[in-house]
Amino acid sequence: MPWIWILLLSFVLLIFFILCSRIYFTCHFTYTQQKQVLIIGIYFYRLRLLRREIDLSSHENADTWDIWKDKSFVKGLKHIQKECPTGLEKIREFNSVILLLLRKMRFHDFNWHTHIGTGDASTTGIAAGGVWITKGMIVGFISQQSNLVCRPNTTVKTYFQYKYIQTNIDCIVSIRIGQAITVFLKAMRKEAVQKEALI
Repeated sequence: MPWIWILLLSFVLLIFFILCSRIYFTCHFTYTQQKQVLIIGIYFYRLRLLRREIDLSSHENADTWDIWKDKSFVKGLKHIQKECPTGLEKIREFNSVILLLLRKMRFHDFNWHTHIGTGDASTTGIAAGGVWITKGMIVGFISQQSNLVCRPNTTVKTYFQYKYIQTNIDCIVSIRIGQAITVFLKAMRKEAVQKEALI
């Protein structure tokens, strides 16, 4: 029956098409001292599959964002700058799945804008320098481990007369569905191996 072979071939081609297709993720993150919001969108050929807004400031671990309450403004920035290399090193050493995912991902757009001020000209300059260094390390890590097909747009705007901080991150990334499934299966296998080791 030729039509059975035609249906079978069509099904195989459809599966191949889906596995080779890219799924796109949009991410918008806004941080201020009053709120922290993360908006995530998932698209397949311009068809929106999911859009979710997460209010991080309302979560139980929201105090991790409020380092400014326990530290001075500059000390808070120095704390982030100090912890950033440690965090990146932990990713390199312990999270091979994330690294594999980054290598499969493609960045189509990356914008990171920060507004910062301490109320003092000298400390604002130090804070702005710390922000630039931190951004440079993160963008460098992403460009080294992933595929950047865009030019990252990062800015730091300073305010000398009053204390203020706001940062906005917008990015669009994509990954082939087949590659995403492969990374997911490797993550599940690694988790199973770790559970067996604990037993």
